[in-house]
Formats: sequence, C-alpha cells, structure tokens
Amino acid sequence: MLLLAVAGWSFAEAILLFLVADIAISIVAVVHGWRAAVKAAFVAALAATAGGAAAYLWAQGDPAGAHAAMLALPAIGEPLIAETAAELASGGNLAMLWGSLSGTPYKLYALAAGSGGRELFPFLLATPLVRLPRFLIAALLVSGISALLSRHLGLKLRLAILGLFWLTFYLWYLGTMPG
Repeated sequence: MLLLAVAGWSFAEAILLFLVADIAISIVAVVHGWRAAVKAAFVAALAATAGGAAAYLWAQGDPAGAHAAMLALPAIGEPLIAETAAELASGGNLAMLWGSLSGTPYKLYALAAGSGGRELFPFLLATPLVRLPRFLIAALLVSGISALLSRHLGLKLRLAILGLFWLTFYLWYLGTMPG
C-alpha cells in the first residue's frame, strides 16, 4: 500500500503536482529505513515514466492547454518553460538529468517533448534513468540522517523535522525560482 502511494504521488508529480515525489520517498526513509526507501525510489522512477507518458500525450494532443496548465503551477513561468524546451532541444534527454538535479520540473520536459515533436519511446526510456538518481539520493541521504537521529530522537520528532525541512525547502524554492 505504501509503495502504491509513492507511485501515485510520483505519477501525479510528473503531470501537474508541484510537490516532489522526494517527499514521499523521504517519509518512507524515516519510517521504514533505507531498503524500503530505495524500493520507493525505484517505484517512483517507474511511476514518473507513466506520468511522463500522460503529460507527453497531453502536450502532443493539446499543446496550448498543457502549456496553460503548467503556467498555472507555482514557480513556473514562460521563461522557465522556454529554457527547458531549449535545454531539451540542445542537450537531448540527458538535459533531463541535469534538470532533475537542478530543480527544473520534469513535467516541463514532458511538455517540451510532447509539444515539440520528440519521439515518445526514447523520452520514456530515458525517464526512469534520469529520475532515479535524485530519488536514490533522497532515499539514502534521508535514511542515513534519520538513522543517526534515531539514537536520540523518536519517530514523531524525526518526522516533524522532515516536515520542517520540506516546508523550509519549498519556501526557499518558491521564493527563488523565476515564475
């Protein structure tokens, strides 16, 4: 059931959800440890592929509608959409890896690929490969920190610290991303 929730979150994030799947993965890491978090990272990468397919097909079939929906999301503006499309055009699918690590939403690559006429299969083949590294970093980093903190802090406090981290992260992210 837990992995299904992670999959749903990651699928939704690949389309329109603006809260990253790393949140769900990090919760798994704190509650269940690194092994479960690594499984969650793999599940999230695969679910992002399915969500990416949906976003790609939406952008291909209704580019204006998909574009307008992306513009309605927090921290996404016309310059970021154009920059992402340019990165994908010049760097190919590898651009998605750097985007994943730098904070560019994956859904914008799906928008660019679908509305820009890129082939679906190579885009989907690259998706789990470019999503997985960041998900694994989150899984292993958070589970390691949680394991260290567990010597002195209970589960509820560690989850509260995690929640505070994500709240602080999003306040920073939404305040610094051009949107």
